[in-house]
Amino acid sequence: MHQSDRSAFRKILGNSAPFILLALLIIFVLRMVFIGLMGLMPQDAYYYFYGQNLALSYFDHPPAIAYLLRFFTDIFGRKVYVIKLADSITTLLSLFSFYHLCKFFLSTEKVLIACILLFSTFMITTLSLVSTPDVPLLLFWTLSLFTLYKAIFQKKKIYWILSGLLMGCAFDSKYTGIFLPAGLIFFLIISKEYKKLLLSAWFWLSLMLFALTIFPVVYWNWQH
Repeated sequence: MHQSDRSAFRKILGNSAPFILLALLIIFVLRMVFIGLMGLMPQDAYYYFYGQNLALSYFDHPPAIAYLLRFFTDIFGRKVYVIKLADSITTLLSLFSFYHLCKFFLSTEKVLIACILLFSTFMITTLSLVSTPDVPLLLFWTLSLFTLYKAIFQKKKIYWILSGLLMGCAFDSKYTGIFLPAGLIFFLIISKEYKKLLLSAWFWLSLMLFALTIFPVVYWNWQH
C-alpha cells in the first residue's frame, strides 16, 4: 500500500472510528438480549453445579469456571440469565484486554479493526453465550501475554509477579494453560537477546508463583 493510500485509509478509518465503536456496542447489546432469550445449555447447567459444589479441582477440568459462576450467582441470583451474564462480562473483559495487548503491536486503526473482527467471531460469540472453561482461560491468557510483554520487552520487573499469577490462573481455568509458561521458556531459550532472562531472579519468581497458584489443582489431582 502506497503512502498516499495509507493516509487515505487512516482518514477514512478515523472518520469511521465512532461507527466501529457503535458496531461493538450493538454486538454487545444483541448478546445481552440473546442471553435473556436463550435457555439453559447443558454446559451451563454442568458448570453451574460445579459452582454449587466447590472444590480445588474436578475430574475433567480445573475450577476457575466454577468459582466464576458461583461468584455471579451468589451476588445476582441463581438464574439462567446470570450464568450467561457471567460469560458475557468475562468475555468483554477479554476483549478489553485484547485491545490493550494489540496496542503494543498495531496502530490505532488496526487495533479497532482487530477488536471488531475478534468480537464478531463464532468463538467469541460462543464464549459470550455458553459457559465453558475457555471463558476464564481466554481472559487470563490475554492478560498473561500483556504482562509478559511488559516484563520482557519493556523491562518492568514487577510484571513478572503478575505474569506468574495470571499464567497460574490460566492453568486453573484449563490445562492447556500450561503452554503459556512452556512457550515463555522456549522463547527465552531460542532468543539471543532475552536468553539472559533465564538467569533472572524475577523470571524464577514468576515460575514459583505460577507453581504456587496451580498447586491446589495439582494437589487435588494427586489426591484423586
